[in-house]
Amino acid sequence: MMTQENIHKTDITQNLTQANLHNLGSLWQTTSQQFDTYFEQEAVKFGYITGSQWPNRVWTYQPFTPTLLKNIKQVAQQSKESLVFSHFDQSSSVADLSIINQGFEQKSIQYGMSMSLSKPFSYEQPLTFTKVHNLADAERWSLVFKACFGYHISVETLQNSWNQISYALIWYKNEIVGTVILYLTEKVAGIHSLGILPAMRGKGLATQAMYQVLNQAINSEATLATLQASAMAKAMYEKIGFTQQFVMTNYQLKDI
Repeated sequence: MMTQENIHKTDITQNLTQANLHNLGSLWQTTSQQFDTYFEQEAVKFGYITGSQWPNRVWTYQPFTPTLLKNIKQVAQQSKESLVFSHFDQSSSVADLSIINQGFEQKSIQYGMSMSLSKPFSYEQPLTFTKVHNLADAERWSLVFKACFGYHISVETLQNSWNQISYALIWYKNEIVGTVILYLTEKVAGIHSLGILPAMRGKGLATQAMYQVLNQAINSEATLATLQASAMAKAMYEKIGFTQQFVMTNYQLKDI
């Protein structure tokens, strides 16, 4: 039997999940719309950018059903670009078997996390952040991002959306060390693509960068920070104060 306390906790988790997914979905939608390649097909949403590996995504916020999965598969099969299907749930394995049985294979797992924002964070290593607003910076950002994450966000993607989305290069001692995206939806600050170059890892720069990005979010009057963490970064975010609400499992159709 559900107690009043458990019901309250469930409501909070659902609200935090909705805020996170709204920010993430809005980010994918905004970038795709700049190329007129965002679409909605009943409960299924999808968008892509030719020549870029991101966002190139298909997703839904509706309860998972076999019919919905078949619709998602059809969208992925008919898309001009290869699409990643992102499935959101409290568990990483609830629907895994049925999705794989439809011809998908698991690509990666991320953890939807959030944290309330109030007081600014202190930090030890001041970093510099420069927003992308010209071609040269867009080219640098695209190259650094690929070195950090191993896949490609095109220069054209940044050019078409830097007025709506804050892409930033991270500098340490006059050297570019990473990338980050800060995307605001109402009072929610979505922190995406925070990456540090492999050669500069192990120095605590990711944590220091996160503190400063969170301070930027607070200065923008955000009251909640959201992100989707890799397994490798999850512990770092938990130490900062983030808590997990859901699992995002990413799939792609198997090559035939």
